[in-house]
Amino acid sequence: MLLLIAFALSCTPRAQAASSGDLIRARPVDSERIAIRASSNDALTESLALVHCHTTRWFGRWHFVSTNKDDAEGLMDVLAEVEGVFVSPVFADDLGGPLVVTPEILLRFNEGVADDAAEAILDGFEIIERDWAGMPGAYKVRIDTSVGLHVIDAAAALASRAEVRYADVDYLFSGRKAGDCVPGDPELAQQWGMHNVGQFIGCGYGGLAADGFDIDAPEAWCVTQGDPSIIVAVLDDGIQLEHPDLSIDLAVDVTSDAGDGGPQNPCDNHGTLVVGNAAALANDLGVVGVAPACRVASVRTFISNTPTCDGTWMSKSSWTVEALQWAYENGARVTNNSNGYGFSHPSIDDKYAQLRDLGVIHFASAGNAGREMITYPASLDTVNAIGMTGPAGVVNANSNYGEGLAFVAPGAAIYTTDRTGNDGVGAGDHACSSGTSHASPVASGVAALVLSVDESLLPDEVEQIMRESALDMGDPGFDIKHGWGMVNAADAVSLAIGCSADCDDNGALNILDFVCFQGLFQAGDDAADCNGDGALNILDFVCFQQFFQSGC
Repeated sequence: MLLLIAFALSCTPRAQAASSGDLIRARPVDSERIAIRASSNDALTESLALVHCHTTRWFGRWHFVSTNKDDAEGLMDVLAEVEGVFVSPVFADDLGGPLVVTPEILLRFNEGVADDAAEAILDGFEIIERDWAGMPGAYKVRIDTSVGLHVIDAAAALASRAEVRYADVDYLFSGRKAGDCVPGDPELAQQWGMHNVGQFIGCGYGGLAADGFDIDAPEAWCVTQGDPSIIVAVLDDGIQLEHPDLSIDLAVDVTSDAGDGGPQNPCDNHGTLVVGNAAALANDLGVVGVAPACRVASVRTFISNTPTCDGTWMSKSSWTVEALQWAYENGARVTNNSNGYGFSHPSIDDKYAQLRDLGVIHFASAGNAGREMITYPASLDTVNAIGMTGPAGVVNANSNYGEGLAFVAPGAAIYTTDRTGNDGVGAGDHACSSGTSHASPVASGVAALVLSVDESLLPDEVEQIMRESALDMGDPGFDIKHGWGMVNAADAVSLAIGCSADCDDNGALNILDFVCFQGLFQAGDDAADCNGDGALNILDFVCFQQFFQSGC
């Protein structure tokens, strides 16, 4: 069966290329960039002077040139005229990575085709190698063109001949380490709650984690790592604003210290530990949070007690209310308060309720006493109370519980961000910690991912999605030890999008669904916006493939 490669600059099909394989595959095009290879610095300089576009180096002499779907073809035509420049569209591979055409074609003739007959067919091509890679009848050839689309056409023409076993472009492509959507942050291996493969967990646990017991963060990241328009406000004792594994661009101090939103005394460590769980960056450094691409607002609401650094703090009732109002005025859709108050106040009750009615969803830690009691403000009906699970696959014994518990999330033996250097609780930039203080921002991060794919959702709709997608751990449905279960990022995102890989709606998942999805994408149909970000691009194919693999 022929392998169809449909390329769609400006969402219009241009050609069909046949090659080996027994599946029909759709190859989307990244309409926001094209690839060029300049044989010299002079050729590159001349190219950039012609197009005035932003360029990034890929590797070697290959560069990506920023464009858009309206001018991609025109730019390729212009650049192809520059001597020493080869131009290709950027296709998406099955993992969403770049797939770029080169001037070379790899082919093999059927048995029985004589060498002279084969080379007569290859007249006009430069033969780089005969019996290529030790395979009789195989050739590596080059076509004299500066246009990648011409190479695809030539490969298709060769593949259509009866004498040819297969022919296809010698593509440049990228790959990734095992795990597909797992970022390269080195301490992710310690973050059992994000991605659990039964690894050994330190952080005071000292044992193997329960294989597969996690929130399926990498599966969610295949669809979205979050949207910068979704802001999570963290009410705490301040977050280190310049931490290399965090990006905090909104911050305020509502206390009498009048600081900048960062720690103001040696004991202000809690906020930095908390926030890493929600949104530490996916930057190949340290740890990664549930929603690494969402934004975080640091709202310093508490002043840690010194010199004891015993986790206690002081505050005023009005500070929590003012912190919540500042968060709302600065665009927060999610708030997290990983703290327990020893009293309640009607103005705080009122403010949490008001903001929930205005579309802000709230999370807070249930408490660490191992008692049937939800601490305030998590005990409010307008706030989601979060208990904690541990690496063994069960609720941690220190996690509070009760009728007001909403969910549980990973919170014990957690490796997270810490104030850098000798500040904070350890001597490095990251540290181990345990408590419902860490479980609450994990749940906050899941809510942020849900809103990232559908920002129109109201708090009760986000909560319903999280209930339906949670891992039911105790009695069926709600129970006081587990709430509605352990939050699951991947399933929550799928539900928020309205996941269905059955594109042709025939009740079966097969390759025809990919063909259907490609058709919607080429037509510019909103139904192809799989990740719900309002744009059609290669990430939608990654999203669709993830849904297909999960069987939804």
